[in-house]
Amino acid sequence: MQVWELRVVLSLRCLLLSHNCLRKSYLVVVIETELRDLLYRLR
Repeated sequence: MQVWELRVVLSLRCLLLSHNCLRKSYLVVVIETELRDLLYRLR
């Protein structure tokens, strides 16, 4: 598993357990950034 894949998985897992996370909005930004990076890499 690559580093960015791990970050995406952790971000999604944290979002699913959002009550344990500090800020949903921050997570959304992180996930969107990761997905954008992923799409860029897949081109």
